Amino acid sequence: MNGDIFPGRDTKPRLQSDFINGLLDHRPGATKHRMRWHCKLKQFQEDGPEKLLVVSDWDRTLTRSTAEDGSDQSTCSVIANSGLLGPAFSRRYRELFNRYRRIERAPELSDRAKSRHLRRWWSLQFDLLLDCKFNKRTIRRIVSERRPHLRDGARLFFGILRECRIPLIILSAGIGEIIEARLEEEGISTDNIAIVSNTLTFDPDGIAVAYQTPLIHSLNKHARHVAFIPAPAGRRNLLLLGDTLEDTRMAEQIRHTLLLSFAFPADANHLQVFQTEYDVVLAPETSLEPVNDVLADICAASRNIEP
Repeated sequence: MNGDIFPGRDTKPRLQSDFINGLLDHRPGATKHRMRWHCKLKQFQEDGPEKLLVVSDWDRTLTRSTAEDGSDQSTCSVIANSGLLGPAFSRRYRELFNRYRRIERAPELSDRAKSRHLRRWWSLQFDLLLDCKFNKRTIRRIVSERRPHLRDGARLFFGILRECRIPLIILSAGIGEIIEARLEEEGISTDNIAIVSNTLTFDPDGIAVAYQTPLIHSLNKHARHVAFIPAPAGRRNLLLLGDTLEDTRMAEQIRHTLLLSFAFPADANHLQVFQTEYDVVLAPETSLEPVNDVLADICAASRNIEP
């Protein structure tokens, strides 16, 4: 980025995001707490980017929830869908996905009941990767085809954060090496981004031979012994992005004064529940434009320009 995210704009900053206001006007279900939303946004603008930290999930949040053919976009799913590890891997992966994904999303199950199943699911997935000789060449092949597909507006999202020197922590239950390679493929792997995710150990031939334990899954992101977040000091305002109810727990690791949260819910059947946990709830395939608009407002306010 070369400083031209907000070119030629030198008027006074707005106090509210016009895009978000319009979205809330035409989609009242986006938030149940409009006044709270406006108060938070105003405080974020007054504090500026110097006090802001962004924490985001990766799968189905910074990436699209599904590809054009309707297939899942998680880091593990794109491996299976690529066919690069053979039909046996893809078949077994889908068996596990079909069995455990329903459990992960079942609202009637307690976290304790879910966690036992998710620990097993993640372990079986990573064991399968090792059994099928997952390797660095496969990673390069996958990301060279720009998979997983980034959510629309992602490049601008990363660009605003870099331009305004806002730290981004990506906390993911996926595969860290794929996330890192995907960002590098897009040329957006910058020093303001930290990735906290599951990692693999590779032998000299580039073949995965081990994985970290304990594994990060969708229910334990709040556990510091599992997924420690290296939050920078002095960033008291937290912008959080997620696609599950459990993603809000990422905030539990970070000392903050004010939280502003966006959801791209994986399950559109439970929007009312999401509205109790998130400030703004968007459709699953919404672009990152609403988030970018808020970030632009925050950065512009500190520069005394209009985004």
